Amino acid sequence: MKSKRQITKGKRQKVGSLFSQIERKVNSALITFAFCFLPFTFAHAQQGFGTSTLPDSKVWFTLRDGLLGEAHYPNLKTNNLSSLYFVVTDGKSFAVSERDADVTKQFVPTNPRALSFQQITSHAKRKFTLTKRYCAYPDYSTVLIDVELRAPANYKLYVVFDPALANTEANDTAAAFGGQGAFSVYEGDLCAALIAAQGFAEMNADLVGTNDGLQTLMQKFKLAKTSPRADNGNVICVARLKRAKNFLLALSFADTPEKALIEAEHCLEADFADTLAEYEKGWSDWLAQKGITTDPLAAMLRQAREEKR
Repeated sequence: MKSKRQITKGKRQKVGSLFSQIERKVNSALITFAFCFLPFTFAHAQQGFGTSTLPDSKVWFTLRDGLLGEAHYPNLKTNNLSSLYFVVTDGKSFAVSERDADVTKQFVPTNPRALSFQQITSHAKRKFTLTKRYCAYPDYSTVLIDVELRAPANYKLYVVFDPALANTEANDTAAAFGGQGAFSVYEGDLCAALIAAQGFAEMNADLVGTNDGLQTLMQKFKLAKTSPRADNGNVICVARLKRAKNFLLALSFADTPEKALIEAEHCLEADFADTLAEYEKGWSDWLAQKGITTDPLAAMLRQAREEKR
């Protein structure tokens, strides 16, 4: 991964997939055991928990039930996310949310020496599979999500971004920006941005209610309208991906909307495999520095729960 000063757009070198070199079938029971015996205070049972080892990155993410469940910034006491997940639809006859009970959910730790995870959600009847890989950008407060969709060609994919800035779903303001496509959400000096590397085709920012974008999508299998802004309330953001087969999302946090947007764009310039390699190296180097060879997962989880100064 290039540093903040080294990233240059258009000069990215593809790195071969790390996952072909990693043993995927790490015993997931170890994750469950570790989380049960660490003093977590989060509201929901978590499957995965991650953060960068570098102090410049002040974001922590949690994974549960096949989706991104929480994102803490600028400290572990402040959660700014209810959930981030996807909806698959043919645009005519059905819409399936990753939160639905009939969706099969798999959780796979992908590196025994890093807080690195993969989620796989699939639906037998609708014949689609979503594979998501996560990492925290090493020196920014950004969570990167690499997504691959395997589905019939006519299927469409929507992302649902349900923020909860400052530990509450109230008092948020959300704005949708066209062009490349980005959501900006803010409450005071807590600000978030969600950007897709290949852009959004249509976007909707609403206050949660019977006619919000998510409810319309689930009932009519498409967004009936586009709404560019929702003010001072419980907001929900929904957008259709322009190129759904493989794409990268950046969820960034900062103290101003402009900074969050700029940092999200910046983090999308690096190749995901390169960024993931640097993220995992940070944890591997930390284990080596501490001389930890037994139960590395528990040690990393304890370290990840420390505030960064």
